Amino acid sequence: TDGAPALAFSVDGYGRNIMRRPPKPRDEAILTGRKLALITVLGVAGTLIALAIFRLTGGSSVLESEVTKARTMVFNFVVFYEMILVFIIRREYDVPLFSNAWVWSAVILSIALQGILMYTPMAVYFKLMPLDFIDIVKLLSGGLIFYLIAWLYQSLKVS
Repeated sequence: TDGAPALAFSVDGYGRNIMRRPPKPRDEAILTGRKLALITVLGVAGTLIALAIFRLTGGSSVLESEVTKARTMVFNFVVFYEMILVFIIRREYDVPLFSNAWVWSAVILSIALQGILMYTPMAVYFKLMPLDFIDIVKLLSGGLIFYLIAWLYQSLKVS
């Protein structure tokens, strides 16, 4: 599901302030300490939120139907997490939110494909179950928490 957004991201602009930034030192690594820290923070935050969603939606139940629902919730959260990551990374490079229609189209396509997977007979093959409105609100809440953690970390300007 993140293939299309990744491809669209590859044709993104360079950001508003690219000419104001000094060149990178010749010996600087591709992934600086700040970027590695961001990847770590996002990975840990996403994992903790996914585990919380799993636990809070029936992941520890002995009933197969509740465990299936919890797996479905986490599966959908991971897809949502990937869509949010595209915008977090773009923010890191100071790329304007609406500057690339391809990114938006790819994210919408990915969400639509996820919906098709969830609400058609294909769901049986992936052992997924349909989610109701409250479940989707829970997923959106998890995504919002994830985005806020990322936003707060990026706002700290840690080197």
